[in-house]
Amino acid sequence: MTNASRSVDEIDRQIIHALQIAPRITWTALGEIVGRSPAATAQRWERLEAQGLAWLIAYESLGTRAAMAFATVTVDMTQRESTIEALCAHESVMALSEGARASQMHVTITADRLETLVGSVLDAVALIPGVQDVHARFVARLLAEGASWRLDALDAQQRKLAEHSAIRSAPGTWRESAGPTFDDDKKALADALIREPRANIAHLSDVVGRHEATVRRQLTALLQSGAVTVRCEMSYEVSGWPIEQSWFLRVPGGGINALTAAAREYRGLRLVAMTIGDANIVITALSRTLEESAAFEARLVDSSIGVTVTESVLHLRTWKRMHRNMGKDGRSVWSGPGDLLRPVPGSSGSTR
Repeated sequence: MTNASRSVDEIDRQIIHALQIAPRITWTALGEIVGRSPAATAQRWERLEAQGLAWLIAYESLGTRAAMAFATVTVDMTQRESTIEALCAHESVMALSEGARASQMHVTITADRLETLVGSVLDAVALIPGVQDVHARFVARLLAEGASWRLDALDAQQRKLAEHSAIRSAPGTWRESAGPTFDDDKKALADALIREPRANIAHLSDVVGRHEATVRRQLTALLQSGAVTVRCEMSYEVSGWPIEQSWFLRVPGGGINALTAAAREYRGLRLVAMTIGDANIVITALSRTLEESAAFEARLVDSSIGVTVTESVLHLRTWKRMHRNMGKDGRSVWSGPGDLLRPVPGSSGSTR
């Protein structure tokens, strides 16, 4: 057992599970769920966050941040360390990991629109010293993403209480956005929420200079529309699901719905995306063992006639996840202010 594993007990896991369901739940309501005082509950969360074991993020959904690509970046092995550092520092690089080939990095890149992604961001990535090649697959549509992934630490009654709080605050569940919906007022509120995901209504009202009732109404609209998602993340190494793998699949058009349905039945699912390129579906999932991961792959291939795996990537080490740098032990390491998608350090917030 690692030191990281010893840092998370059953109460910690219950807190994380509840925050996955209701990331803006009050400390009072969360304390009632886990049987601890509000102060003790908040202190536990602060320790988890400070140790990089769990954290909250808020971000604009793909419908509003309109362009995303999964890129395989080949690097010069003699410059590998400095190239990884430069990639992690790039504000448009949302995620970075390495698989079985030490010279290939698997990178998720975002931009405000496709023209920027193609004409500026990918060119900038390709010009980073040590980068030899960039092979990008562009995301056409997200069908599922990581905000809906859950631990299994709460019992049925505890889950019910958390779900009730989620209805009143903010659900930790991704909703597909219909597209760009921000006017200037909502954009300012979205920026404030992204920087402080648990900030209470009074604080958000002060930041944007609007009446609390207006902020409450606009915040509800942002979250319920799927334009902004708030979610609780944790280190995979202490989650019980330490193995992350991605599959690039070629799926006949008539088989996409069946494949997506099969993928959504798996508890470890993190991502389903329609892409443009040699693969038209990308799926990422967590598993508890390699055997379980192999069984999930077989289930995907069997979900519909004609499904083929064009590439499979076992993520052996993650350097960056959702705009947060990750340490060698799999814990979150804050990477500083920058891109709008990034939260700010100490963003556990003032929700009480």
